[in-house]
Amino acid sequence: MNTVKVIKKDKIKLNGVSYKGYVVGDLPQSFGYIKKEMQTDEGLVSDLGHREWFNYNGLTFIKQN
Repeated sequence: MNTVKVIKKDKIKLNGVSYKGYVVGDLPQSFGYIKKEMQTDEGLVSDLGHREWFNYNGLTFIKQN
């Protein structure tokens, strides 16, 4: 059974893992993709995105690093 502990309105712990909640307009730019490669002056740089999330109480929760 999953355990949910509400820390603040936008922060919860699900089974001991911390998650931060976002409204749809405030989602981070790295939301919704697996990996993005960008060309910079230093060369090709890979950026990992957030590809796992869940919705709870009207917010989209993403695991905090």
